[in-house]
Amino acid sequence: MAPRPRRPPKRPRKETAYATAFLEDASITPQIHLARSTRKAALSAWRSWVRFCEAPGIQLSSRPEALPKVSVQDLRKFLHWHLNHSEITKLGTLYVFARQFRQAYKIQTGQVLDTKLISEMRHYIENTLRTEFDLQEDRSDKPVLNVDDLLATLHVHWVRCQEWYAAERQRVQLSLILLLIVYTSARPSAVVDCEGKMLPADLDEDEQNFPGQFTSFETAGDCLKYKDIQIFKVKGQSQDDHVLLMIVTLRLMKGQRNKSLAPKYVFHERDDNLAFCPILHVLALAFADKAFSSPWLQEPKDIYTFHVDGDRGLQGLPLEWKRDMLDMPVLRRSTDSRAALKYHEARDANVRLGKAVGYKDPFQFYQGRRGAGEALNARTTVAVRNRAMGHSRAEIYDKYYTNQTVAADTQSAFLGTPSQDWMVSLASHLGLTRDPSAQKLVPDPTSQEVDSQREVSQLIQQTQELRLQIVQRYGSLKRALQTPILDAYKSSQAQLRGARLRASKELKKQRWKEHFDTIGKTEIARQRTGQPLPSSQNPEVQYEFEERALLSELLCRNDDVSKLETGDVVHRRLQALTAMVALCHRRQGPRQRRRRSASPVPSEPYADTINLDCLQGNQCPWCLHDETLSKGKRQFAYSQISKLRDHIQKKHFPQQIDGIEPTTITAKTI
Repeated sequence: MAPRPRRPPKRPRKETAYATAFLEDASITPQIHLARSTRKAALSAWRSWVRFCEAPGIQLSSRPEALPKVSVQDLRKFLHWHLNHSEITKLGTLYVFARQFRQAYKIQTGQVLDTKLISEMRHYIENTLRTEFDLQEDRSDKPVLNVDDLLATLHVHWVRCQEWYAAERQRVQLSLILLLIVYTSARPSAVVDCEGKMLPADLDEDEQNFPGQFTSFETAGDCLKYKDIQIFKVKGQSQDDHVLLMIVTLRLMKGQRNKSLAPKYVFHERDDNLAFCPILHVLALAFADKAFSSPWLQEPKDIYTFHVDGDRGLQGLPLEWKRDMLDMPVLRRSTDSRAALKYHEARDANVRLGKAVGYKDPFQFYQGRRGAGEALNARTTVAVRNRAMGHSRAEIYDKYYTNQTVAADTQSAFLGTPSQDWMVSLASHLGLTRDPSAQKLVPDPTSQEVDSQREVSQLIQQTQELRLQIVQRYGSLKRALQTPILDAYKSSQAQLRGARLRASKELKKQRWKEHFDTIGKTEIARQRTGQPLPSSQNPEVQYEFEERALLSELLCRNDDVSKLETGDVVHRRLQALTAMVALCHRRQGPRQRRRRSASPVPSEPYADTINLDCLQGNQCPWCLHDETLSKGKRQFAYSQISKLRDHIQKKHFPQQIDGIEPTTITAKTI
């Protein structure tokens, strides 16, 4: 038996090597790596603590060095003060704020808040603040979206909806966001930019020194990019069949943003209903951006000019992106061609879409996520569901995502009769309470109704009194420049505008709720009295762009693909893709309050300089030259020459459009 080899001798250590190697400066707070959202929440709690320490009658230091000396009485005062100076009405919201403060405490001191203090905070919230401020637990319903609701939503979005979009690309993007969420069960933050506006330049001097503020591994404003999407052309099941396959990597999952192996989701083409096909939407955006690296992929028809060569043993061909497009956001803002779409923009557009569809509750992206989780729970294992939804344990789904309505016909189960599953599905999703005509039947509040609200009327009286005092003292507002009373008047005006906006939203919310609370009563009365349907039940839709009209015919059709020829299926898909690409380049332009008939636009093309003699009426020469606008917006004639001057100076100066120098047409010339 061979002798066991000896270990190599240890390296000689110098006793002085450790003398200064691990010295710690007690004055330096350790840097803590946290997610950006966690840092933002902790910073918000820290700001509230600073304001509390600076409040009258509070003799506390807001410096981090004083935090370890905080007492139970100080924390109780802080929580009570925060409730008085915030709009918190939910018990869970206050618990979240307490956790955010503990996180800020840890960041500032490098230590965890004492467990005794944490216990006292919870006890004070539960037994004192909950009763004193009437804090309610969140027991609101959490609606779930299913495939029928998705079909109704996309049908309204593409066919019936008259919502205004600054750029028609936003319409395509919103449809893609809905498809990605329901197919992947992802949170909106995994697709769009959910980061706020917190930047180092926006912080105060003390807040810039907030420990751990900018020590994250992730990038601010991250979103779904072209590098996260792979498209392949693969061989189908038949000999000459070729289909498209798409793989989407969601690297921005909650708690795992750019840190771990991101889940990948596989998508395939849908020919029975093109509105359900995410590949069609991604291809439209890619062709609109000219994102493909191959010079042979410039138009939608080029997709069908090549095949997968089986003689080489290939199973699929990847469609690569250009290198400069890899970090380009797929979903972008209408005001910046390179900036990622913000969450609040997508959320607001989604809420407006829900109003157009006629949902009783606000239409939220999380309804699609819950619906996707429900579908995965019925068809996959718990491990796969957790992987797809980004959950660390199964209890999260059971506690927060389970449908409140029992997904079973318990009546038929007890009686031993066949289950009425369609009734259970209808009762447990959004479609049961949907009213497609609700948006037309619920009127907006008038200005008189808004001004009659208590808060608004008080601010109106206050503003009028301040104006009267200024006029009596100075004669006019212009003579009162840089005076305290004029500043108070402007502040009162700002408060009045905000109060009017809040009152208008509250009245709209009340009327929307009243409509659905009394819809049964009013509909029964209409039928029994023989009243006709409202004239706005099925209004004729007029499309501003021919591409939108074509898509309204091609999408949401639910055809039986087995009865169609392969050539017809490909032709319809190519038609839809071409129209969607062209629609991405269209924009509606600014909304006009009043329209006037205008003479037709000259048919001959524009030269580098525009001849003013060809303009009919008060038309804008730049808008006439812009082919991305609709015909009505290009031919729009302003009511006054001053309005046209304002439009040109605001929208087109000092930019140079298609080689036309702005100096050739000035306000004086017009």
